[in-house]
Amino acid sequence: MYLKKIYKSTFFKSKNLPYLEARFVKNSENHYHKHFHKTLSIGAIEEGQVSFSYQKSDTILQSDEIVIINPNIIHSCNPIKNEARTYHMIYLDSLWCQNLQETIFGKLKTYIPISKLNIKNKSIFNEFIN
Repeated sequence: MYLKKIYKSTFFKSKNLPYLEARFVKNSENHYHKHFHKTLSIGAIEEGQVSFSYQKSDTILQSDEIVIINPNIIHSCNPIKNEARTYHMIYLDSLWCQNLQETIFGKLKTYIPISKLNIKNKSIFNEFIN
């Protein structure tokens, strides 16, 4: 007997944090075509493995791993072997991110892309999830 896991996707938005949107997805087997977001996107894989395509490279993301996707970068993130995965995402407005960078670096012409795209650190992962 095959029991299909119940898929759940929840979005969170607050008028007190207009630059941020959060998403929680549980037991998703959904596949996505390559696409991009105008936001800085940060995801955390809680359960399952994911095939992550970012520009021209492909990698496998494991549970307890965080991935960073710079704004306007073509990517896709799909389950392996149609196995469900559970993940968390936050989407940060790129102009807000640029303004934050300007407080550190001074006036900028554009957002500075983040160069480290994935983080394999259980402590940071747990802080992100909490």
